Amino acid sequence: SAASATPPATATTTMAVESQGPVSVEIPEKFDVLCGQSRICANHTGNRRFQVVLDIYAPTYKTATTKQEKMSLTKEIVACISESGGRFLKYKEGMWTEIPNVTARDKVSHALRTKVASWKRQKQSTTTVAAASTSSSSPTRRSRRATKPSRSKSALVPGTSRAASKHRKRRSSTSIMAMTNSFDSSNSNIMDDLLRSQREIFASLTGSETSKEHPLKK
Repeated sequence: SAASATPPATATTTMAVESQGPVSVEIPEKFDVLCGQSRICANHTGNRRFQVVLDIYAPTYKTATTKQEKMSLTKEIVACISESGGRFLKYKEGMWTEIPNVTARDKVSHALRTKVASWKRQKQSTTTVAAASTSSSSPTRRSRRATKPSRSKSALVPGTSRAASKHRKRRSSTSIMAMTNSFDSSNSNIMDDLLRSQREIFASLTGSETSKEHPLKK
């Protein structure tokens, strides 16, 4: 019959979509992900949203141990962008052309690896800064050790320090004896003068008393 000879409309539509080539547009949509390293691609709304999606999936991608787990994550991200109305486009010959899903998953995998690597570098830089701040406090101790007075050459040579100390002791004892001798001699001179003056005074007193006549003898 004619009804049985005519294929369903859905099958015709599917065949027509499969027969179509990659979609090319002059102006990308808001949620499209633009493949490129230019500032225009980085500032596009779809690319910014794509970075947010990568931040969500990157921790899981980092802990993934098998290739199948990583592939499933990339498929989920591509499906997430597609379901939200976005496409992965590449600029070619003056047009933005949609790339195949396999190529899009490769782009997503590369973006995830770059994201994880940047996290590692940030962590290493933070650790390096912390270690540098810790080591900056230790030079004070080193400087104290460095400024510690070094021993003299005489102390390094055995016997010289003892000889020098003995010589200093001899000089100090000699000076002390000279001071005591001078003090003793000065004291003896003072005592002699005092005795002499006392004798003179006593002699003058006794002489005046002997010259006077005693009152009882009168």
